[in-house]
Amino acid sequence: MTSEEWQALAEIIATIVAVLGLLAGIFLKLLAAFFVTRKEHKDLAGRVDNVEVGMNRTVKKEDLNELNDRLYGVEQKLSGTDANLQRTNGLLQGNIDAAKSLHSQLNILIEAGLDRSRS
Repeated sequence: MTSEEWQALAEIIATIVAVLGLLAGIFLKLLAAFFVTRKEHKDLAGRVDNVEVGMNRTVKKEDLNELNDRLYGVEQKLSGTDANLQRTNGLLQGNIDAAKSLHSQLNILIEAGLDRSRS
């Protein structure tokens, strides 16, 4: 091979290397467009952690079912208590009426006693 042939071969190889370098650059640029940087990855991981913490703090279906059962139990106890409260209220009302009657009788006796002491 002559030097001119070697030079032509070197030019072809240089062109191939330049084209391959250009293609590699384009390929790397496309990869960079599809993937995030380390800083972006850290930021996104922090956001995901915050979301997970928030989800752990939210009320779960089991918690709501347990609360519903407890409320139902309290309602059942209170419905039985309503009858007791009404009976107690009736007794108290009777005592109030008796106290009013006693109060009026005492007032009459006090007035009669005051009238005797004046005379």
